[in-house]
Amino acid sequence: MSEKRLPHAFVIAAPSGTGKTTIIRRLLGQRDDLEFSISCTTRPARNLEQEGRNYYYLSNEEFDRRLAGGEFLEWEPVHDHRYGTLRAEVDRIWEKGRYPVFDVDVKGALTLKQVLEQPHLIFIQVTDPAVYRLRLVGRKSETPEQIELRLSRLESELTLATRFHYRVDNDGPIEETIQVISELIDRILQNNN
Repeated sequence: MSEKRLPHAFVIAAPSGTGKTTIIRRLLGQRDDLEFSISCTTRPARNLEQEGRNYYYLSNEEFDRRLAGGEFLEWEPVHDHRYGTLRAEVDRIWEKGRYPVFDVDVKGALTLKQVLEQPHLIFIQVTDPAVYRLRLVGRKSETPEQIELRLSRLESELTLATRFHYRVDNDGPIEETIQVISELIDRILQNNN
């Protein structure tokens, strides 16, 4: 790393339909001290997603090979596919003098809490449970069956939120949520460097 810093990592998780990916994308656009940790997945790319930008898209065989080689910090089966975080990806970001930001599911976040040296877990939620369904339907990227599968996990994910360091509501304008998270990151870095 270019200067001696603690290896902070910001792990952001949320139930489907919370706006997490949009929040992370905009947060990264505003800060040059953060970088997105690109996860691996065995699911196919969605509309407009790009290899090496959104995910590293792996076949099941390649995922198995990397898993057997101990290359993952964490991995989880999610909705009939697998997702994982490569150790090399996190090291790459720290080597650049930046802090990794993870966009992972709730269980993956809790695993990262155990394996990272300085993890800061941020759970994004909305206070009205009906909003999750509205947002999932509105993004038009999943079938009705996939939406129901995602919603079936909602209660257990909300229960696990108590194991996160911070919880942020995304009820108002998304810009306000991004500002709250950015200010939270500033406070963490000021108090822990």
